[in-house]
Amino acid sequence: MNPARVFNRKLTFDREKEKSIMSNMANTIPVTKIEYQRLRKIAKRYELLRQVFVEDLFEEPPIKDVERIIKDFRETGLYNEPFLKSLARGLKESFSQEKN
Repeated sequence: MNPARVFNRKLTFDREKEKSIMSNMANTIPVTKIEYQRLRKIAKRYELLRQVFVEDLFEEPPIKDVERIIKDFRETGLYNEPFLKSLARGLKESFSQEKN
């Protein structure tokens, strides 16, 4: 057998083996157990925040009566009249846009 042919065949085999190894490496990354646990905690926190912001943030408000909302804000004694008027105007605009 021609030695050049053997060399070329071996070289081809090694390239295919290398491709296989590289494709497996692209799908898996070795990490320590401690690092894996840390990454899982981060993923769980991210999922919780995503649920809060995506699912809860855009939920429809339970009360849409502007007068009642302003009354409840006024009763707390924490907000001044200009703020309450601005809030009422904003709520009215927001609720009217939902109807359109």
